[in-house]
Amino acid sequence: MKKISIILTLLMASFLMNTTEAQEFSLGVKVGLNLSTINIETYGNTKLKPGFQFGAMSEYIFINPRFGVEADVLFSLQGFNAKDSGLGYSHISRQSAYYVNIPITFKWYIIKNLSVAVGPQLGIVLFAKDKIKMDGIDETVENNSLYDCYRSFDFGLSFGADYFITKNIFAGVRYALGLTNVYGGKDYSIKSKNRVLTVEVGYRF
Repeated sequence: MKKISIILTLLMASFLMNTTEAQEFSLGVKVGLNLSTINIETYGNTKLKPGFQFGAMSEYIFINPRFGVEADVLFSLQGFNAKDSGLGYSHISRQSAYYVNIPITFKWYIIKNLSVAVGPQLGIVLFAKDKIKMDGIDETVENNSLYDCYRSFDFGLSFGADYFITKNIFAGVRYALGLTNVYGGKDYSIKSKNRVLTVEVGYRF
């Protein structure tokens, strides 16, 4: 019985040592170019708006099999551009929304340097504005009116892929699919979902 206990103890210790060795934790930074829009139920001609994002990342990798979890905190400029015109009128809108996005993605390393990822994303709206030109007259709608139309939080899914060019430097692409309505003010509740494509580069320490 004592021999069995010793063997089980040694096996457990060996398993714990292998598990500890078969894990990696790292921190990093990333910056990217956004191409975003908002799918609006009653406004079908929104166009992509260039923007940016930057922030910090952390990643926990299980070596065998090579699965991992990544959590980011990113400052992101999103929104859309739109133009509407008709007989005797024109309307140009350039809407900008500033978010802190927190995606948590589950990653699978297909090969050593290439991974794909999917997971939930939470967005927190910091402020928003809309630059409007109506019939040639410029007007800027600032936070007091537009921010009240935005929901405080945005929830969606994040899909992506990363490729490590070197041991530390990587390039990647992300697509954020909003699942909740962007607008949710008392007098301004319509179906509206964020769509953001991001091309990014980063450095993992």
